[in-house]
Amino acid sequence: MGRPSFAAAIKDLSLPALDRLFGDLHESVPASGQFDQQLISLFGGRQKPGISASLAYLLAKDHFAVNDASRYLMASPVHLQADSGRLLMYGQNGLNIGADEARQWLQELAPIFNDSRIMLYSVSPECWVLCLAEPARATFSDLYDVLGQDIHDYMPNGEHSMRWRSLINEVQMQLHLSPVNAKRQRMGLKTVNSLWFGGVGEAVTLNKTSWDSICVDTQMVRVLAAKAGINKLLSVASGDNAIDLTSKYQLTVYTDLAESTSRDDLEQWYQALQLFHDTIAVPIVAALQQGEIKEVQVYAVDGHCYRIRRKRGVAKYFRKKRDFEFYMRKSS
Repeated sequence: MGRPSFAAAIKDLSLPALDRLFGDLHESVPASGQFDQQLISLFGGRQKPGISASLAYLLAKDHFAVNDASRYLMASPVHLQADSGRLLMYGQNGLNIGADEARQWLQELAPIFNDSRIMLYSVSPECWVLCLAEPARATFSDLYDVLGQDIHDYMPNGEHSMRWRSLINEVQMQLHLSPVNAKRQRMGLKTVNSLWFGGVGEAVTLNKTSWDSICVDTQMVRVLAAKAGINKLLSVASGDNAIDLTSKYQLTVYTDLAESTSRDDLEQWYQALQLFHDTIAVPIVAALQQGEIKEVQVYAVDGHCYRIRRKRGVAKYFRKKRDFEFYMRKSS
C-alpha cells in the first residue's frame, strides 16, 4: 500500500472511500509479498511452501516447448537512471513500449543471445523471456525487489555470475547504440537501456480459477490471465469500469502503488493513490453499501491479504475504528 513513512503525507487528506473500506476490515491473513508469486497463486498455480514458481516458464513454455523450468528466465526491458555514481533501477513505469519498438530491439539483440545459445522471446512488448541451453547456474534478484535501488547491489551471483554480468553489459552497449532509443530520446521519452534478468523458479501449472473477469492494464498480467482461462479481460485505460458487477468473482490488478513505493517516490505514489481511490475504492465501497458485493480481498505487496466485509447490525457500533492511514503505518 505504501511505506509507513508515507502515512504522514496523507494524514490530513480526504480519502473517504479508503477509510470506509479499511474501516470494514474483517481480518488480515498472511500472503506472498512477491508480486509474481501472488499472481501465480491467484491464477490457480499450486506452489510448494517456500519455493518460488517460474513466471517465465508459465508465460513461454508453449512457445519454446521446453519442459525444464530451470532453463527459463524473465528478461524485462527497463530504464536505468544514473544518480551520483549510482545506477538506479527505474523499471518499466511510463515506458509504454510499442510492438514495433520491441520487434526492432529483439532483432538488434538476437546476435548477442545467439552467441550464448539463448533464445529470446517477446510475450508482449514489455514482457520478454529467455530460454537457455542449460540452467543459468546463478542467482538473480527479481525486478520488483530492485526498483529504486542501485543495481550494482543486485547483480547476478553464483557459479556463472560473471557470464551473466558480461551479458548485461553487452546488452546495455547495444541498446545505447539502438536507433529506437535515439528516436525515443528525440521525442523526450525514457529509453530502454538495459534488460533485467530474474524470475528463477520451479515448474507449476495453472489450475482452473473462479475468476469470471479481470481488470488490468499490465500486458504481462493479461497474458497470464488468458493462459489461466479467464476470457473477460477489462482495462481502465480502454475505458472499462474497474469493477464489473456482472461477474461473480472479479480480480482487479493495480501495480502503480507498489512500483512508486519501491522507488520511494512519494509524489508519484500519491498520484497513484488518488487514482486507486477514485477508480477502484469508490465503486467498491458503493457496491458494498448496496449489498452488490459480499467480500473484498486486498492483496497488498506487504505480505498480507486484507479481507473486507460490510459490517451490519450491532457489530458496526462495536468495531474499532481503523482508517487507511492506520494500516499504512502497520505495513512493512
